[in-house]
Amino acid sequence: MEFPPSLSAKTSEVLQLERQYSIPGYDPVPVVMARAKGVRLWDVNGKEYLDFTCMLGAVNQGHSHPVILEAVLNQLQTAALVNAAAHNNLWPAFAEMMCQRFGYDKILHAMSGTEAVESACKIARKWGIQVKGIPAQEALVLGVSGCYHGLSTAMWSLQDPSTKRDAYGIDDPRHINYNPETFEPLTYGDIAALKRCITRHHERIAAVVIECIRGHLRTFEQEIQFSAELYDLCKAHNILFIADEVRMGCGKTGRFLSCDYLGSSRKPDLLALGKSISGGLYPAAFVLGRAECMDLVGVKEILSTYTFSPVALAATTTALKVIADEELVERATQIEKLFLEETSAWQHPIISHVTARGADLGIWLRGVEQSICRQICEWCMHQGLLVFPNHLRIRMNVAMVITNEELLAGLQILKSVLDRTSTAE
Repeated sequence: MEFPPSLSAKTSEVLQLERQYSIPGYDPVPVVMARAKGVRLWDVNGKEYLDFTCMLGAVNQGHSHPVILEAVLNQLQTAALVNAAAHNNLWPAFAEMMCQRFGYDKILHAMSGTEAVESACKIARKWGIQVKGIPAQEALVLGVSGCYHGLSTAMWSLQDPSTKRDAYGIDDPRHINYNPETFEPLTYGDIAALKRCITRHHERIAAVVIECIRGHLRTFEQEIQFSAELYDLCKAHNILFIADEVRMGCGKTGRFLSCDYLGSSRKPDLLALGKSISGGLYPAAFVLGRAECMDLVGVKEILSTYTFSPVALAATTTALKVIADEELVERATQIEKLFLEETSAWQHPIISHVTARGADLGIWLRGVEQSICRQICEWCMHQGLLVFPNHLRIRMNVAMVITNEELLAGLQILKSVLDRTSTAE
C-alpha cells in the first residue's frame, strides 16, 4: 500500500502552525476537524468523516446532542459559574440525585477524569493513614499495569514505567504498579502477581485503583473474572477498591458502570466518573464514595475553580437523562453484537483477534510493526473514517447513538483498507 497520501495545503498549514506553537499532545492522526454533529465530523476542507473514536470515550451520546446542548445553553444564560466563593443552588439536589442513583454517601466534583481518579487516590491515602493506621510515608496505592488514569504527576506514577516519565523525575514510590519488594509488574489479567504482592504487603496498601473492564484481554469473561477476584482480594485484606469508570462508564460496556459486571455484592469503595458523564458539552468529573472515606475530606483540601459549575451540573443531569430516555446502555449491547457478527467473517492474516465491550471495539493486529497500525488508521482517515492507533490495536469507541447503517458503513471502510494492506509473512 502506497503511504502516506498527501494532505491538503490547508491541513498542512494548520498542522505546521500547531507544531510551531504547541506541545505535541496525544499524537492524533493528521486531520484537522472544524465541525462535529452526532457521529459525523467535518475537517477544515469541509470533508465529512464517520467518527469511530467518540473522542476517546467523551461523547457516548454523540457530538452536541441537541437535548444536552439546549440544557447547557439555557444554563449559560442563567448562571455560568458559581464556585467555591459562594454556594450553588443546583449542587445540593444534584449531589443527592447522584448519591442515590449510584448508592453512595457523598460526592465531590472535579473537572477531568484524571483529577477525579487522583482525588479518589488522595482520599484513599488519608483513609489508609487515619483509619487503617498505615504510617504516612509507607502508605501505598497500587495501580494495575495496562490501565490508564491520566498524565498528572501522581497518576503517571501508577502506570507503566517509561523513559518519558523518567525524564521528568517524578516517579513516586508510594503510587506504583509493581511489587515494591520484587519489582514484579502488577499486570491487568495477572491475578497471581497481584495476590503475591497484596498477601505480602497488605498492611501498607491503602487502595488498588483499576479500570475494571478494559477491552484488552481476549474475552469479556476473562476481564470480569480478573476484576472480581481482585476485588475479593482487596476486601480480604482491608484495602479500598477504586473503580476508574471515566472511559468505560456511562453505558459504554452495556451496563452503566463496567464494575456492575462484578456483581451487586462487589461495590467499589470509591468511584470515579468523567468523560461522557456530561455528554462532551462541558468538562465534568466526579468521585462518589462511602462516608467512612469521604468524610475524611476537610475544608480547602479538594477543590478547583470550575467545580460546582451550574453548566457542568446541567450538562451532567441532562446527559444522564439522554442515556436513560434513549436506552443507550441497551444500544451498546446491540452495537457489540452487530460488530462481532460483521467482523466474524473477516479473514485477514494480520488480524489476531477482535474485542468488543459494548460500544468499545478493537481490531488487534499481529505480525506487523506498530507503524502499520498507524498507517491503517491514517488510510481510514483519508477514506472518511476516524479510528485511532493504539500499539497493535485499531481502537474504536463509537457513540451509542450510531445507527446500524453508519456502523456498517464505517466497518466497510476499515475492511477495504485492511484488504489493501500488505501482510507480513
